[in-house]
Amino acid sequence: MIRHKFEREHSSIARAFIIVPFAVCLEWVFGNGAHLCRIGNIRGSFEEFKVLVVTVLMVGWCLILPVVLVGPALGISRGTTTISIPLALIMMAGFRYLARTRQEKSVLKQQVAEPVIVFGAGPLAVHLIDQLLTDPDSPTHPVAALDDSDMNHYRYIRTVPVLGTQHDLARVANFHDAKVLLIAVSDMSVELHRRVLAAAEKAGLDVRVFPTLKRALLYTKSAASNTLRNVPVEELIQRKQVETHVADIAGYVSGGRVLVTGAGGSIGSELCLQLSKFNPEELIMVDRDETGLQHTQLKVRGNGLLDTREVVLADIRDATAILELFETRRPDVVFHAAALKHLPMLEQYPLEAWKTNVLGSRNVLEADKRVGVSTFVNISTDEANRRHLPRRYSHRRHRKAVPAKSGCEFLCADSQRTIGTTGRLPRGSIANGGLRVDLAAGCSHSRACRG
Repeated sequence: MIRHKFEREHSSIARAFIIVPFAVCLEWVFGNGAHLCRIGNIRGSFEEFKVLVVTVLMVGWCLILPVVLVGPALGISRGTTTISIPLALIMMAGFRYLARTRQEKSVLKQQVAEPVIVFGAGPLAVHLIDQLLTDPDSPTHPVAALDDSDMNHYRYIRTVPVLGTQHDLARVANFHDAKVLLIAVSDMSVELHRRVLAAAEKAGLDVRVFPTLKRALLYTKSAASNTLRNVPVEELIQRKQVETHVADIAGYVSGGRVLVTGAGGSIGSELCLQLSKFNPEELIMVDRDETGLQHTQLKVRGNGLLDTREVVLADIRDATAILELFETRRPDVVFHAAALKHLPMLEQYPLEAWKTNVLGSRNVLEADKRVGVSTFVNISTDEANRRHLPRRYSHRRHRKAVPAKSGCEFLCADSQRTIGTTGRLPRGSIANGGLRVDLAAGCSHSRACRG
């Protein structure tokens, strides 16, 4: 009819309808083969549209070949099949888009859904907004988005407009009466993060972070990437987390016997967890606290049975036990993390500090010399707070205990600025209001200094 200016006598409508049942059957066959009709597919999505295009083209080719061969004999125009392919694609895509629109409108939000602002306009923000808009049980509802890039201004993410940058946060929050800011940026610089947090604090907004899949796997043991969390303490400081040089560490840990003292402590347990990833021949975890060893084994191996030779209950104060352990297990690399760290208590009981931090370290170093350890890493936790007792004296004391001709490589690592370790201010005290953190200036006191 289109070709013949809608004149019925020149069209072969009845003959053209002969191919309709074949088209329906072919669409059903190819659609099921491509899982196009599965209920789990998201109606109107780009993924479904790609499958739809492929199936329609396949059906079209299957119809065009017979029509070209026998179509003129049956009075079926070859142009009819050619025109029907794009028309069918447009109609099927349109119906699916209407079905998706109807499905989204049928999702009823809770009456108490809280309006929130999303910072970010990338794939992570799109995913978050999609989750919040389509989840009927979501307690929040996105009303606006912000982004630091001018290219994203005045665009729409689904039905949510991008209304400006972090400088417009207070204005947008007042207009929409929003009390929460959701940060959804996959790779956010420290400077931008600080500016956004400062703007949120100025506007009186509560801040939540939507983590990437990588962070979700780190913060939780599930693969769910849609868990909102508070801003961690690590993101409040003015520098990025130090990245581990995996190749350098793997060079002298992989395939060797590694011994860690103080394995039941916070630093030692994390060391054991990281070292276990480099496939050492044997990982020997030493501590005098059986409960700490159990927690470390649970963290590293997934069980806390304490029934293997990798966990050793021993005190570095006992020189005989330490020497016997070294001679029996013959470690190649030693990480010495056993120490007492709480300075106020150690000032009250200095003899205990002397026994562990000095005599205990000497016992480990003496055993190291006897068995010929190739690499000795001293984890310094010195809390020297007087200028006439600088921390480098502790480093020098340990270094002098290792003879220059022993062939042992001596390294000293400083954990003084490690957040969340035993002897430092824990995360919980900050999260519970124990420390007032200025989001714009960081968390160091103006009079704080290092010895």
